[in-house]
This record gives sequence, C-alpha cells and structure tokens, in this order.
Amino acid sequence: MTERQWFARHYEQFLADGVRVQDKIAALEVMLKAKAWENFLAVKFPTLKRYSGEGSEAAMGLYSYLLEDSPNYGVKEFIFEGAHRGKLALQTIIFRYPAAQLFRKIRGKPEFPDNIQGSGDVLTHQISHFDYVTREGEQMHVSTLPNPSHLEVSLPVATGKARGRGQTLRLGDYGSGRVGDGILCVHHHGDGAFTGQGVVWETLAMSQIPHFRIGGSVHVVVNNQVAFTAERDIGRSSTHCTDIAKSIDSPVIHVNGSNVEELDDPSFTQPIMYKTIKQQKCVVDSFKEKMADEGHFSKEQSAKVSADFTAQLEMDLKAVDSGEVSPRWQTGLDTDLLRYIGAKSVQIPENFNVHPHIRKTHIDARLNRLRSAGKIDWSTAEALAWGSLLLQVCTQDLSLLVIIFSLRNMTFASVDRMLAELHSDVERFLQMTDSRESQKPIDGDNVNMFVANPTSSAQYFHLLRRQMVTPYRKPLIVVSPKILLRHPAAMSSLEEFGPESFFSPIIFCSGKHAIILESEIQQRNLEGYVVVRLESLCPFPTSELAETINRFPNASDFIWSQEEPRNAGFWTFVAPRFRNGLGIQLTYNGRPEIPWMATAIAEHHKKEADKILLDLFQQ
Repeated sequence: MTERQWFARHYEQFLADGVRVQDKIAALEVMLKAKAWENFLAVKFPTLKRYSGEGSEAAMGLYSYLLEDSPNYGVKEFIFEGAHRGKLALQTIIFRYPAAQLFRKIRGKPEFPDNIQGSGDVLTHQISHFDYVTREGEQMHVSTLPNPSHLEVSLPVATGKARGRGQTLRLGDYGSGRVGDGILCVHHHGDGAFTGQGVVWETLAMSQIPHFRIGGSVHVVVNNQVAFTAERDIGRSSTHCTDIAKSIDSPVIHVNGSNVEELDDPSFTQPIMYKTIKQQKCVVDSFKEKMADEGHFSKEQSAKVSADFTAQLEMDLKAVDSGEVSPRWQTGLDTDLLRYIGAKSVQIPENFNVHPHIRKTHIDARLNRLRSAGKIDWSTAEALAWGSLLLQVCTQDLSLLVIIFSLRNMTFASVDRMLAELHSDVERFLQMTDSRESQKPIDGDNVNMFVANPTSSAQYFHLLRRQMVTPYRKPLIVVSPKILLRHPAAMSSLEEFGPESFFSPIIFCSGKHAIILESEIQQRNLEGYVVVRLESLCPFPTSELAETINRFPNASDFIWSQEEPRNAGFWTFVAPRFRNGLGIQLTYNGRPEIPWMATAIAEHHKKEADKILLDLFQQ
C-alpha cells in the first residue's frame, strides 16, 4: 500500500506540473520524423516487410524523454532491447543507426564491408552504441542489443547485461551502492509476445532475487490490439496484455496511442476495428495541431522538420544507390582529447620522486611534443590508443590473461633449437593464417587473424584502436622492430591521429626496410623509383594495391625488397598473392636462401645489407 501511495503521489505531481515545453517540442520532432520515415519507406520500398510503427508514434516521444531525462537522475548506462514492431524508426531516429546503412541493407547488401564473409542479420536486428549528451550537458552511454526473430529472447540478455554492468561498477549486491543506481534497462514489447512468451514471466519472477535483480526496468508494450491475427479474447486469459506484470506488484501505466494503423493490412481479419481506425486522425497530426494552437511549435516549423528529414533520407538513399556508402572504422580522435590523454599518461602523483633522466627523456619530452604539435613517437601513440580504449579493455573478460600473456616469450616451442635455426616469427604467424593465395580476390576481413607491419606511430595507433572499434574480435599480430620506436622517419604529427584519419592498409615493401630504401633514394638523388609500403599482410589488400599500381601506368618492373633471407620474411607469402590476385610477377631483392636467420658477424651483416641496396638500384 505504501508503494502504491508513493507511486500515485509522484504521478499526480507530474501531471500537475505538466510537461516542459522543450520536451513537448522534442517529442513532436521525433514523432514528425517517425511519420516521415514510414511515409518514405512506403513510397521507396512499397513491398518491404518493415513492421511499421505507425499509430504508435507516441512511443517515440517517450523514448526521447527517457534519453533526455534519465541522466538527470544519475543514469550513466542506458541498455535497450526490443522486438520488431516500429524498430526501424526507433533505431534510426532515436538510437542513431545510420539510415544509409539501413538502406544499404534494404537494397540487399550486407551491413558490413562487401569483402567480409558472413550471413548478416535482418533489418530489425541491427544495433548501435553511442554517447548521448543532454541539453544540460549530462552524458550517458546508450547501447542497443540485437534481438533474434524469436520474440523476447533478448529480454533476459539485456537484463543480464545490466546486472553485469552493476557487478563491474560494484553496485547493489556487489558493493555499497544501491541496486540499479546508474543503470537503466529498457524493453520494447509487442502485446502478444509479452503475454504469450514464458521467458517474460521467468525474467519477471527473478526480478527481486539477489544477484539477479537490477533495481527495476522500463517495459514499453506496443499494443496494436492484434497479435498477428489472433484476437485478444483467444490470445490470453487476462483483461490486459500487461496483467502479467501485476504478479510482482509492478505499476502499469496505460497510454492511449490514438491510432493503431500500420502498413500491414489486418483489415481482412479485423474489418470492423480497422474501419473505425481509418476514420481517426493520426496521432502525429493531432499533436502537431495541438502544439500549433498552444503557440509552442508552428505548422511551418513542423513542416520544415518533416521536409528536412525526408531530404536527408533522400541523400542517404542516393548515396547507397551510387555506391558511395562503404563502412569504414572510425579510429581517429579529437586532437584536444588526444592531448588530454597524453598528458594524463605521464601525470605524476603528489610526493612522488621521479628519476631526473626519466623526467627529461620521457615525461617532459612527451609533454613538449603534445604542446608544440611536434612529431609523436611510438610509445606516445601506444599510450594514446590504450588511454582512449581503457574502459573497453578493462571490462573484457580476458583482459587480465592478455596482459599476463604479453609477459611471455613469443617462441612457442624451442625443442628443435639445437638441431636447426628457428624460422622467423612473422613467418610462423603468416603460416597460421587462413589467407588463401589462390582465390580472387585473395581475401578480406574474413581471415582468422590480422598480421600487420606498421612503419609509423599513427598507423600503430589506428591499428590498436581498430581492434576495439570493430564489432568483432580477432587476434592482431603486430611485427615491428625496435629501431622504429624513436626513429624520426617513423613519427607522425598529431593531426594524423585526428577524427578524419584512418588506418591505411598499404603503403609497398614492408616494415623499416621502406625507410632505409627511401633514405637511400634521397642520398643517391634517384628519380623514377616509387616505394610502396605494404603494412597490412593479412588480410592481403589486393584492391588497394591495384589502385596504387594503376597510378603508375608506365611502370614495367615490380620488385619485392626485404632484409630477410629469401626463405624467411614475407617473400613466400606475398609473391603468390601478387601473381594470383594482381597478375604481377615480382622480382626478388634481398638476401639469398640461407640456413640461419641472421649472421652474428657485424662486418658480414653490413656487406649483405649493402649488397641488397646495390643490387636493387643497379637493376
């Protein structure tokens, strides 16, 4: 009884205070966009099974209000899962899934780059993650979960994710904080599934159990009166579809959506109901007129919102049809944020004495580079990458094991060292990839691991960030010599880490050898030589190499140069891929086949290195 009185008192107070004008305007704008969205899809894709949300546009206003108001109550994590009804409008308008990507999917293309193998998922299962900032500047992370076509399966998954975040943040049963503080889990249901799926009751039944409870959820049930074709009196035993929630004394608020029409035509099975529905005015139009009459938002302003949104959708669809949309992982960051992360990476606690040499060569040197926009070395690039990914890495289940493994030696088995010289480590990793030299194109991101040999600090930064920015996890093997850690030619400006910068898969030859070749060309004042650095080895960048080679139509000789012996290094990996994927027969330049990896005699090493350059530039 006390809880009922508390709820009634707060609800009545909310009604007495009324809704803020800015919240009304925000609700109207998303509702106008929702109507424009459904109209756009109906015109452009008339046969698309899109599970329209027409008639339930008022729910868009609710979600808009939840996002805007939740951070004011300390919510930092907003977790959403929902069924198909009205999901496309929700994802694009509320949860910021790119409309162009959705149109790409509607056109029959995958939601990932064309060169990646995978079965993909249906339209209504797409997800998004982003940081929402309120009008007052409060920030909240929003994540949506994929839902399979089996209704309500994602309900316990989202609840479990909220519980897991509570455990990570040491809230409720896992610490001193209250259960549910800072985390809001929201579920979007259809009326038939909410009543009919047993997993709903099972999840509700566990809602108060220690170590399972999350402090409550928000359940939004879109009731279009018809669960497919079943009428309510044969679909459930209760009066309302939400009566199941009364089993745990949960408050239920019934809202009149005003209109329950949708693109699907149930008038064949429910002719009387839908005759009445068609005579009603759309809830968006009714609300639009009400806002205009109250002087809060004119009809001209409403028309502009709809027109601008429709124009943007037209542009997105045009980009898809012209082939301009190609997913690319955004690994760059704002330069001011990078400076902040870099400064924090060398921040010294109070009353902590630092060795003068460390302060001068490491701390002061890093700060000076960041302040003066100087070249960024590899250690700083690594700190910037890890600093920007700290939350993601620390919350990974295997993060501790990964860190422990990094302390181990990369020689997996050394039982044969007394019998024969070990092959190069990079060769071992390349042999473990499933990159195929015979197929065309050679391969895409569908390989089992990534192998890269970056030659600049910016490339290294983007490689590390790409590992966490991509929505999938695959091993990344970075092979690079220590000489590049402080080499001036391997440093990058801070702008190369910025928002519009990316990891470039190719740059011909590989690793620090490219820097040696470029330096030699400058010293000899040679013309007509082009050094292309190949930094991504697996997946093999066939199309990017083809684009680069096409820029030099007069090129007649193609040479692969490497420091390693012919029976080691990258030669045996790249040669067949150039031949099969690009139709290019490479000429080898490097050390010949030898039964050891490298000589231990400095004089011999120098002669071998000089001979590589001499043979190359005399060809």
